[in-house]
Amino acid sequence: MPRLLTRGEKLAWRSILEVSSSKDASSQQRLAALLLRRFTTMDQKTFERRLRAIYDSDSIQGPLAVGWAMRMMATQCEPGNDRDFFVKQMEMCKEDAAIMKRVKKGWAAFGTDPWWVVHSSPEPQIPRYNSEPIFSVCLNKWKS
Repeated sequence: MPRLLTRGEKLAWRSILEVSSSKDASSQQRLAALLLRRFTTMDQKTFERRLRAIYDSDSIQGPLAVGWAMRMMATQCEPGNDRDFFVKQMEMCKEDAAIMKRVKKGWAAFGTDPWWVVHSSPEPQIPRYNSEPIFSVCLNKWKS
């Protein structure tokens, strides 16, 4: 006979079902909810790989979605080492999201996106030949 679900487990499954079909939730959170719904049908390696993909998909929403998934898993565990592990992972994900939010907000104050800070546009090259139009313009300005 299957085990009866506790109140916390019922609330967790209800929340997972609501988020998986919600239009208000972020796409990363919906993916995490769908992943939790299929949790029993996949092996650990596949689950971890897909959870990592959700985490890496966005710098802020990804860690928040994974943190939410860890919270849902923690509510379904018995008190003990397993629940403590999921709670610690949830807290780490929330801290990562908060840090990335501050970084993004800080670079927005400078009027740029963090992407352009890391991947800046290439420096213009110095012309090598007299026939290049940039060089001839520079020479004409220098002569006058």
